[in-house]
Amino acid sequence: MKIQENKKALTPVSADEQEQIARTVIGWLNGSGAVPVRAIAYEILDEGVSGIAMHLEGGAYKIRGYIIGGYQAQLRFSLHYRIQPGDSGDARLKADEALNALAAWACDAAHLPALGGGYLATRVETEDRARVVAAYDNGDEDHRTALRLTYEKF
Repeated sequence: MKIQENKKALTPVSADEQEQIARTVIGWLNGSGAVPVRAIAYEILDEGVSGIAMHLEGGAYKIRGYIIGGYQAQLRFSLHYRIQPGDSGDARLKADEALNALAAWACDAAHLPALGGGYLATRVETEDRARVVAAYDNGDEDHRTALRLTYEKF
């Protein structure tokens, strides 16, 4: 006899909601004081220039509905830090350390983002530690860490 798990399909939030939450998260991270570059960008990193960009990992999805209305949702995102380390293992480690420090700051409950618009951030969690994910012919390397923001809509 085969036992089937009860797996529900995730319901995406509206595009407007996802964009509002993502925009707020970028502003919150940029205001942290823990960003080792001028500002975190959205999705795009320039070639040959150090920088950090936030990428959405599949978007925001509702994970729980409430009987009285509202729901709980999660936004999965990653931070990509582009560096030019040359032959320096130390530069690579410093990039990972910077991303891990930013992730630790984000996961501290004292720093949850103020989402506004009837949304309340309840927690931020890391999904992995920073590591190199890409190396390019021009010497650029991308380091990445993934996070998950859980929030509620009332």
